[in-house]
Amino acid sequence: MNMAPPDAGEHIAPAPVLFDFELPDALRRARYAALQPLVPALRARGWTEPKLMLLRALARAGEPLTQGEAAARAGLNFRSVRVHIDALVAEGYLVWVPPAQRGFYPKIAARDIARRHTNLIARDALLKHGGRDWAQLAALPAEARITEPMRRRLFALTGKLRRAAAGEPVLEGTNAPDGDGGDDPAFALTLETRRTRMALVARVARALRPYGFSEAQWRILRILAWQPGLGWTVEGLGRRGCFHFANSAVTRTLFILHERDLIRRSAILRPKPYRTDWHGPQRLFRAEIKRAGLDMVSRIEVFQAKLCSDLFERLRGDEMAELDALLGRVTLALLWRDGVAPEDQDVHPLAREYERFDAYVAAAARALEFHNRILRENGLPIRTRTVTHWWE
Repeated sequence: MNMAPPDAGEHIAPAPVLFDFELPDALRRARYAALQPLVPALRARGWTEPKLMLLRALARAGEPLTQGEAAARAGLNFRSVRVHIDALVAEGYLVWVPPAQRGFYPKIAARDIARRHTNLIARDALLKHGGRDWAQLAALPAEARITEPMRRRLFALTGKLRRAAAGEPVLEGTNAPDGDGGDDPAFALTLETRRTRMALVARVARALRPYGFSEAQWRILRILAWQPGLGWTVEGLGRRGCFHFANSAVTRTLFILHERDLIRRSAILRPKPYRTDWHGPQRLFRAEIKRAGLDMVSRIEVFQAKLCSDLFERLRGDEMAELDALLGRVTLALLWRDGVAPEDQDVHPLAREYERFDAYVAAAARALEFHNRILRENGLPIRTRTVTHWWE
């Protein structure tokens, strides 16, 4: 059902910030933090996280599932699950099961090798790649410890948020499930946060659709509106929004927002000691939100509060805040490094990727400067680089 945006004269309490911005980002950071021990095994096999989660869900089901059931258990989009199924069938991990009656769709089942393979990946993540199980997370220092009650409360709140976002009945009191999450964090937490965020983002998308915003565009616009007047670089937006450094969504979104006259660019001159006169100072560009962007955020917040009023009745604001705190705590626990002071702990799951990318860029700049110096000394034309920015 298409719902038109509300009139400007309507006055509705704004939606909590945790619901549409900070809470989805916290779920994303926790998922990436839990996924880190599995990344080396996935890269060695040429796999991705959705492919592994689909294989894990089918291996643990114990019975053939339809494509829709498999996608729901793995936290995947139904329209994209067929690509992963076909790849796993070709590799011999899954098999199609013909329907028992005519007129029904075939189902998909996991071979026995799928269970052994996922168990091998889980063991490698714990033994070879620094993964932690729940017992090890409970043995961390007090400022990062995840106890069993905290674990159960985390999974209970994520399950409640997922059911509330999907419009399903939410049980209260003694009838409410406690949220076990007994599996190792690399799989259990990754799957739970993925499914919860998928349901939550679907509710947010309903409020964004009349205004023509995607989920990534809304997140970046909210980051820019989070501290108006503060310019953000592309790398800063990527780190804050937990985008992978190689993801072009940030640059593409800034271009779209700039075309819609919601943001503006600002440039500052940053001289560098090694730069000569004919090079000139380096320009550092930042993105800032305009007044029209702030007004757009306010209008969407009002419309979102009206559209998601049932969600706020099922899940209170203090429970959202508690879930956000628990997600931050489990992210810290998963990324905790022994022997490092608490204030020096890095709680960004993609920080190492950004550090490696920054080191690569710095090394390439030094190599280019060294090569150009040799060319100038020999009277030859120097090499230049052409960079296309998001506003061009």
